Amino acid sequence: MLSYQRQQEIYELIQKKKTITVPQLCSQFFISPATARRDLTELEKNGLIRRNHGGAVLLEGGNKELSVLSRQSEHMKEKNQIAKLASLFLKDNQALFLDPSSTVCCLVPQLMQFHNMTVVTNGLHCAMALAQKNDIRLFMPSGQLIGRTNSLLGSDTLESIQKFNADIAFISCAGLSLADGITEANVEQARLKRTMLDHAQIRILLCDSSKLGKTYFCKTEGLSALDYIVSDQPLPQEWEPDFSQFGCEWICP
Repeated sequence: MLSYQRQQEIYELIQKKKTITVPQLCSQFFISPATARRDLTELEKNGLIRRNHGGAVLLEGGNKELSVLSRQSEHMKEKNQIAKLASLFLKDNQALFLDPSSTVCCLVPQLMQFHNMTVVTNGLHCAMALAQKNDIRLFMPSGQLIGRTNSLLGSDTLESIQKFNADIAFISCAGLSLADGITEANVEQARLKRTMLDHAQIRILLCDSSKLGKTYFCKTEGLSALDYIVSDQPLPQEWEPDFSQFGCEWICP
């Protein structure tokens, strides 16, 4: 097993157990204590766990942006379901903005069936996957590489994005609520997604149901900035009386 895969499985185990010891990891994954400690060190660097004497505990809560390793392991069934629904908006010859989120990255396999597409993304995972298809024109903005999210961010990134116009912007979010709209834990992520929305004709949010009703530190936009919200679940019943005022459409299976 590759170290990246093993670390993802270790993190999933810690999510369930909340705490783990080095001997438990050695027994579960048939690895040496030194390897277990190295894996825990990498997870701690990514802000997922806190090392303690003999093992580690899960870090939870707060307005802390999750690492790409964490986000890729969560709600994958729902994210793939959302991506298939979102692909109904795709057709040949489009120009797209794709944010660096794990949800939007699930849209990449759906893109492979279309031709002469132009994609602008600041996400390294999206870009690496799209680079395998010859007839996709791929653009990446300049900016600072943020390792924990595998994305390019900062003022240079915003300036680069502003030079493009897209048919569709696909973004995701950390939280979505009626009162606060689309929110993120990281201000640079919020600015990046806002800029993509501002420069697109059609603006689509991909949002799994685990994010509904949650609010994070930085506001990206209100719901009125969106044309469509694609989710794995119907519109929450308590949202129904007020949702129509925002002028966007809710799409679910």
